[in-house]
Amino acid sequence: MKRLLLILILFLTQIGALKAQFVTLPDQNLINALMNIHPDCFDANEDLDTTCAALKTGSLDISYNNISDLTGIRYFKLISDLNCSNKFIFFKQRQINLFIEFFFENLALFEQ
Repeated sequence: MKRLLLILILFLTQIGALKAQFVTLPDQNLINALMNIHPDCFDANEDLDTTCAALKTGSLDISYNNISDLTGIRYFKLISDLNCSNKFIFFKQRQINLFIEFFFENLALFEQ
């Protein structure tokens, strides 16, 4: 009986982990660019579904979109390359740290 109760508790706690998590991105231009590429990753409030974003693969081209803040791009964990060229982007120290973290977590992708 204790074993069954333990399995039931573990199962119920994992159901909550499978629920999608939504985040609000601060830059409307980034939201628009990402919504054009992956509209299925956004809800009606234009919040990003992090679970959906984490499953996207391939390249992500958000160049020429007047983006000033890349906060939230880190949720696209499986992309092979990111193009945000032709626009000067202002980085905050926190964003630089997150980018460095993202880079080293995905170093194998960059070495190809």
